[in-house]
Amino acid sequence: MRQLATLPYQRKGSFLTSDEIAYYRILHMVFANRYLIFAQVRVLDLFTVLDRPFNQGALNKIDRKTVDFVLCHPRTFKPMVAIELDGTSHGRPDRRRRDLFLDELFRSVGMKLVRQRSRYSYSVAEVTHTVESALAAAA
Repeated sequence: MRQLATLPYQRKGSFLTSDEIAYYRILHMVFANRYLIFAQVRVLDLFTVLDRPFNQGALNKIDRKTVDFVLCHPRTFKPMVAIELDGTSHGRPDRRRRDLFLDELFRSVGMKLVRQRSRYSYSVAEVTHTVESALAAAA
């Protein structure tokens, strides 16, 4: 019998951080009856790179980036709004540059990117208002 090699991996205790779980619970409570909610979505899965053979640099620029949540239309799966929870790391210069690029990218394709300060708990009213406003603009 062949012995399996020990690989240097371990399953995480949770797919989301505690801040993300708190936010997801509100999203689910308020929006699950109208939208599909996805977590940890690759930016590359949201956009098509035009003239891909000639724009490899553009592909590389979004290849390893993610957003925390995406609300999609339940029948078409069209991405309607993306949500990014900005933690303390977003104050670093490299993260600020990344955030500015993502803001420009989402704006250029006409999709709203909601930014929310990451924290342990969130106001249902604040999340509802912020996301509803973004959804209204996306319509």
